[in-house]
Amino acid sequence: DTVHELHINCTDTLGNWKEDVETFYVDSTPPETSKWYEGSKYCEGDPCGAPEWITSETSVHLDAYDLPNEPCAVGVDKTYWRNIVLEEPEDWEYCWDQDICDDWNPEDPYYHDGVEWNEYLEPFTKPEESCHIIEYYSVDKLGNVEPVKWQCVFVDDTPPEGIKEVGEPKVPAGEGEDFDWWVTQDTPITLDCDDSWDGEVPHPVDEEEVCYKVSYDYPEWGYITEQYCNEYGGEMEDGWCCIDVSESSYTFYFMEDSMHDLEFFCRDALGNEGKIDKEYFKVDTMPPTITKTLDGPFVGDCPPEEEGDECWIKDWSKYQGEGTTIHVEVTDPENNGCAIDQITCDWWYVLDLSLIHISEPTRLGMISYAVFCLK
Repeated sequence: DTVHELHINCTDTLGNWKEDVETFYVDSTPPETSKWYEGSKYCEGDPCGAPEWITSETSVHLDAYDLPNEPCAVGVDKTYWRNIVLEEPEDWEYCWDQDICDDWNPEDPYYHDGVEWNEYLEPFTKPEESCHIIEYYSVDKLGNVEPVKWQCVFVDDTPPEGIKEVGEPKVPAGEGEDFDWWVTQDTPITLDCDDSWDGEVPHPVDEEEVCYKVSYDYPEWGYITEQYCNEYGGEMEDGWCCIDVSESSYTFYFMEDSMHDLEFFCRDALGNEGKIDKEYFKVDTMPPTITKTLDGPFVGDCPPEEEGDECWIKDWSKYQGEGTTIHVEVTDPENNGCAIDQITCDWWYVLDLSLIHISEPTRLGMISYAVFCLK
């Protein structure tokens, strides 16, 4: 394939002559077509190969140019494409394995029955979630036909499932409350994503990220997400803290006693984003306070507050109506508008170093020491 110049000289018997010179461009080489994507795409390996993923909104572009190089290339006439959707899971090996994809047969009637060629006029998309085989070729103006090319690709539009685990201690909010959970600053909050939806999604792209926001609602509302991102790790992105959770989940703890809202969503490597999950938390890490008062006769460190304090009081069993009464008042202090105020107290006492009463406390606030000597 090159430029040919044909010279023709003709002379008659009288010596009249004519020279004709013509140039011919020989092109017996078909065009070359390349495919590229505009929009979301993901693949593994370099160069990119199967498995490869796009979404139903990813545009497929075909660019064709004629060979050989100028000036002998006559030019591309038309480009054609067709798409084979492999709906059966046993056929998805073509999209999972590049070697198997390379062995695809574009002439196999089993997969091509009823599948027509389309003339390429503009970029196209693939709406079905499945394994797709995109075939394409071009023809030049002399009828030189390019061998059929193909690529195997998954279409995935399904975002990951968001998973949130509220650890212990926690108490669900009561009916009619305007929040969801009581927690403390020691309660782990774990966020994770599952692009397979526990195995329900057949060909997830994976590589999940979780993105979250945290607000601080008292005394004045505002997002404090960046503080959490700096403390527990992640990258800030348009007000969200985003973390790769493809290998492990992400755990953090609320750092303030207040009412917080926690928002999060998951996305995969194609940018498919799930719905935003939003819950409200009241964080209360302040223990109850215990106040003791005595009514009646007493002498010494009364009422006892610290270990070692000794207080003498009068025994009710010996002096009916004249003994000392011990009053205990317990309150749950409010910190930035948060006090769960669901207090359970347990008590016990020792007589002459012998334990008289004890039970397992359901909630301990602060330890209060009391030593009484009965007279």
